[in-house]
Amino acid sequence: MKKHGSAADLYASMATAEVPCALGGGSQLAVLARVDRYRMGLQTCQCETCGLAMTNPMPTEEALHEFYTNRYRLFYRKFEHPSPQLMEGLGIAKRTRYAAKFLQAEGVLSKGAKILDVGCADGSLLRATRELESTVKIFGVEPNLAYSEYALRNGVDRIWAALGDVPAEETFDVVIVNHVLEHVRD
Repeated sequence: MKKHGSAADLYASMATAEVPCALGGGSQLAVLARVDRYRMGLQTCQCETCGLAMTNPMPTEEALHEFYTNRYRLFYRKFEHPSPQLMEGLGIAKRTRYAAKFLQAEGVLSKGAKILDVGCADGSLLRATRELESTVKIFGVEPNLAYSEYALRNGVDRIWAALGDVPAEETFDVVIVNHVLEHVRD
C-alpha cells in the first residue's frame, strides 16, 4: 500500500476555487461545517437563496480529475488494486449482490439489457447483474486505471474513464449512479 499522507494534506494539495451556487448562481453562502468525515478540510456551505448544500471552496476540474484518477481508490479503500478477497472482506460483494437483486425485482434486468454503471470501481455490481441475467451487456465509467482494468479482466464489456467519453450515440436500458452525485462539481 502506498502512503498518501493525511487527508488534510491531500486536500491541501488540491487547487480549489470559490464557486457560486450551481442551481441559482448565488454567492451568498452560509458555512454549515468546517470539518468533514475524513478530516480533509472540506467546508460545507449552503446557498442562502435556494438551500443547496455544497463544498466551497471546491476543487477545480483538474484537481478532481487527478484525485479520482490517481488517488481516490487508495484514499477511500486503502488499496490500489482490487481483488476478490478485498471485495469480499470489505462487504462490497454482499452489497452488490443485494443491489443486483433489487434491480432484478424491479424488472430492469431484462434479457439483453445494456447496463451502464457510473463510478463502477472494480465492476462488482455489473458482474452481479450478469450473474442474475447472463444476457445483459455491462458497461462502466471508472477513472482509476487499476480498477477499470480489473473490471475488464473480470467480465465488464467496456469501460470509459469519464462520462464525457461515452459516445453520444450509445444508449442504455439502465444507468446506475450510486454514490456518485456527491463527487461531481455540478
